[in-house]
Amino acid sequence: MPKRIIYVSKDLDLLIKNNKNNLNLSKIFSEAVKSNIAQEKDFDNAADLSAVIERLRREKKEYRPDYFNLGKQEAWSAAKGLSYAAIQHALQYELSSETQENPIDDEFFGKHFQEVLKREKLHIDETITGFQLDGSFADYERGFIDGIKSFWEVIKDKI
Repeated sequence: MPKRIIYVSKDLDLLIKNNKNNLNLSKIFSEAVKSNIAQEKDFDNAADLSAVIERLRREKKEYRPDYFNLGKQEAWSAAKGLSYAAIQHALQYELSSETQENPIDDEFFGKHFQEVLKREKLHIDETITGFQLDGSFADYERGFIDGIKSFWEVIKDKI
């Protein structure tokens, strides 16, 4: 079998000496070199890599998180701490996309919606006729209100 000489740092040499009975250096070195060469071959195939990058760029443009279900899930958590008045408000709530009112001005949910807008990096644009919601936020708002209504359906007969 061919022999190779490799150089290691003093710290690594000390670790090897202290653990020489537990280490198969030839096997460790062989596996590390094979793995490194395999990774380099993958990256050397630039045509494949550029195709992957291009595909991921297209998918990134089309990717949109499911804000409706996120709103619904967060509503179930929030509903447990809501007052009776807030739940009743949700049952009568008209979506901002229908009322053209700014949802962050809502007496019960405005603060929560403002936090969601900031956290999710969504926006509301003011227009001449009212407010234009980011489509993702409109989905979230619809899911959130739907979630509170679903929560109410589960508990209303128990109150």
